[in-house]
Amino acid sequence: MHTHWRVRGCARAGTEAGCIILQDGNKTYDITSASPKPAIDTYGTVTGTISGKMTMCMEGKPLEAAEWKPDPTKACTN
Repeated sequence: MHTHWRVRGCARAGTEAGCIILQDGNKTYDITSASPKPAIDTYGTVTGTISGKMTMCMEGKPLEAAEWKPDPTKACTN
């Protein structure tokens, strides 16, 4: 079953090269396929569909058909 999701947080580099993850509360999402490609360490919102597929990133729930909207009014803290 595919479910539409909207998550907010900071785009971070994943463990695997080329992977981008986002932490929203205590949940982790794989936003590597989001378009436009999220810049690492920028805050934004991703809207997409959670996929049950395994990805090469092996971190978080993969979001497919995802759209990234950066929010320049918020900063990521390390």
